[in-house]
Amino acid sequence: MVSLSVLNPPESLKAQGSFSAENFSAKAGKLAGSFYCRNETFERSLERGLMQASVQSGIAMSELEREVDFNSDEFSQGMVVAIVDYCIDQCPQRAKQIFRDFINLP
Repeated sequence: MVSLSVLNPPESLKAQGSFSAENFSAKAGKLAGSFYCRNETFERSLERGLMQASVQSGIAMSELEREVDFNSDEFSQGMVVAIVDYCIDQCPQRAKQIFRDFINLP
């Protein structure tokens, strides 16, 4: 079960003074889901979600790279869960396409 704090991380992760890769992953996924619901491609939604979450975190890129293992299964799973969760709630018709788009990533 995913805790509510993971699905709704604070707007500024650094402002809370307790940055976590798990919250960052969920925030990036939620933002990616919002772009996907606006008819962005899945790949572009992922890119924009990560970029916006990075900016909103208030953390320098070098520090973010030390704190987050972007290649880890945990990071990817957290982000995918957040994307799917957001899309099912906000754009259920588009959410039906998400797994097809996911498996067709280059």
